[in-house]
Amino acid sequence: MTEPAPPPRLWVHDLPVTIGALVLLSVGWVVHRTMTRPQLATFHAEGLAFQYPKGWYPREEAPGRWWYESIDDPAQRIEVRVEPAPRLAASVATTVEFERATQAGGYYKRLERGDVELGGRKWTRTRFSYAFKTDEEAAPALATGIEYACLNDDRQYVVTVHGSDAQVAEMERDYLRTVKLEGGRPR
Repeated sequence: MTEPAPPPRLWVHDLPVTIGALVLLSVGWVVHRTMTRPQLATFHAEGLAFQYPKGWYPREEAPGRWWYESIDDPAQRIEVRVEPAPRLAASVATTVEFERATQAGGYYKRLERGDVELGGRKWTRTRFSYAFKTDEEAAPALATGIEYACLNDDRQYVVTVHGSDAQVAEMERDYLRTVKLEGGRPR
């Protein structure tokens, strides 16, 4: 009686199967990220530039004040302010903190503050939480914001992302990290 032939080595070892599975997973992650990443547009005004999702609803509230809101979630938005530098001899962090606290009242809480270097300029980064109401009859909801602020010559630049904790972390990585000032001297 003859012994059966041993199976091919490819069927015996798990390593080639595991490597193939990892390659397929990696390709799937790259394809998924590429397909789900929004197309980007570039904001350019008053010497400030950054990228934001192309399909978001733009709104100019007043000269030097813009909003970009998500169509899917109105609480997820980007706020841009370019205004004259404050007359007070305070830091940009103090002036921005005062404005945020004034807007949100007792429902504002600074969670962390520090400096970030972008494009050779120092930006003050503030992460905060606040309560808001979408309309008069709605219950208050909690949101998070991350704000980058910078003084340059005679202007103050402030770019803020709003949303849930996860949303603002993603928006900071994808949009706030693209903020840059063109021209002028940093302060």
